[in-house]
Parts: sequence; structure tokens; C-alpha cells
Amino acid sequence: MRTDFQTVVLVLVMLGGIYSLDYAYSYSEDAVFGKHITGAQIATIEQCRIEGGKAICIEDGRRTEYSSRITCREKCGKEVGKGIIIEESAELPAEQPGEAAGRADLVAMVDVESPLAVNETYVVNVFVKNIGKANTKDSAVEGNAYGDFTAKLDIFKKEGEELDSVIDTMLFSWENVNDRAMGIAANTERTRPIIIQSWKPEETGVYLIKVELDVYGQIIEGDEGNVFGEERSVLQKPVPCSPVGFRNSGFYCNGKRRSVRQKEVGSCRNGYECLSNVCSSGKCVSEPAFRSALCDLGAITNC
Repeated sequence: MRTDFQTVVLVLVMLGGIYSLDYAYSYSEDAVFGKHITGAQIATIEQCRIEGGKAICIEDGRRTEYSSRITCREKCGKEVGKGIIIEESAELPAEQPGEAAGRADLVAMVDVESPLAVNETYVVNVFVKNIGKANTKDSAVEGNAYGDFTAKLDIFKKEGEELDSVIDTMLFSWENVNDRAMGIAANTERTRPIIIQSWKPEETGVYLIKVELDVYGQIIEGDEGNVFGEERSVLQKPVPCSPVGFRNSGFYCNGKRRSVRQKEVGSCRNGYECLSNVCSSGKCVSEPAFRSALCDLGAITNC
């Protein structure tokens, strides 16, 4: 009977931690793993087409010629907002022998100040430069030497100080590999824009766009700063996260106002330090343990 009571208490604590999740934005004050995703931009959709080997931008009835489609995509379209990478995590050791060590979690934010129109299609660009050791497309696909690569897009409509989620989607990963993802691993010579997502707002308003990229594997080295072009150089000072305890995308805001990765296991003082959002007897309760407790109570059937 005592064991059943302890299980019930543990589950209630877990559920309380889950339902009290705060979705906010956390910002780190410094970067420690190389700076290869240098900025993000939102603009009206580009109208680039190839004619006679040249990339032609068609905008407001005007035709502008560029030497490549990449340059055309970067220049074509009316820019309505831009931002830079604001969050990176530290290196982590390799989990298996032979695996590359290191992990970088990168977040680029675009804060749009003026209202976006309902009848307009916009596109989110992320500017990328691999400043580390190059990896080819073929070797990355065949050997998957550098692990996973994922990109996630969140768009929020701003209502005063409130943020209402509009889009929350996974864009691509190594499991669904394409040239946009592979270009980051293979390209070392130039900063290039990668078209992430076209989007048409359903309501006129001011928006916050967040692009989050997870790169598993040490494909990036160095400490190069703002490299995405002088004419697009918008280097803003990152701000501390606030308030303490806010969680988002596997990170929490600690007492020093810095974004820190949540733990799956280990010691803790507060639930927000744990990936499961549950701290019991000074230790993080893992998600498998949480699931096991729910199964024991019959709260879920797929055990």
C-alpha cells in the first residue's frame, strides 16, 4: 500500500511539473561552439527564374539580373525583418566509440517590427557559413559521419507582450535529407542563404520568427563572428534570459540568467532543470521512469 501511495505522489508531482511548463524565449549571453549560422531574414517571396544561364529577379515589374540563383534569392524580395544567431550550446562528448564529439544547438531570431499583410507571401531565410572542417554530401549521406541534422521553425504573432503560436513545424533532417541541409555540411567557402519556408499570414500583425537548428557532430570549428556580409551585417547584443525557470526547446533559464540545457538524469534542485520537468529527492526523474509509473497506475495503455 505504501508503494502504491508513493507511486501516486510521484505521478502527481510529475504531472504538476508538466502542466506548469512555461514556454518563453531564453537567450544565452555567449557562444562557445563556433558561429556558422550567422543570421536570419524574412522577406517577401523571391521571384527568381533562370533565363539564358542568368538568374533574373522579377519584383514590382522590374527585372534585375544576377550571376547565380543563390545571389538572386538573397537579393530579391523586400526585406521586412532580420536577426542573428542568439543561442548556442557547449560541446558534449561522443556517446559511442568512433562517433564525432560535440553538439551545437543554434537559434536565429527575426523580430518583425511592422505588420505583415494577409495577402502577401513571405519567406524565411537563414544565412549559413561552415567555417570548420568540410564534409562532402556523399560521405555525409552514406556514412552519416556527423549524426543528425534537424531544423525547426516557429512563428508567433505578437499581441502586446503575448506571443501566440502560428506555426510549429519540423522542416528537415538527415532522415529527410536535401540540398538545403547538406549545403551546411558541404559548403565552406561562402556565406549562403538557405530558403527555409514560404509562409502567408492568415492575419495582419507583427510576428516573431524563430529558426532552430540542431547539428550533432563536430563539423564546425573556429570562432568567426559575423560573416554574413557587410550590407546585411546586423549584429545585435544578445540579452540575458528571463525570468529564472523559463523553459523552451530543452533549455531553461538558470539563476545567472543564462540558457542551460535540461538534464535527462542527474542532480537537481528544481523541476525546470530536468528534461522531464520533474525533480524528486534531488534527482531528475527520467521520462522512461515517468512512463513506467503511469503504466503501473494504468493511466496509459500503450506500455
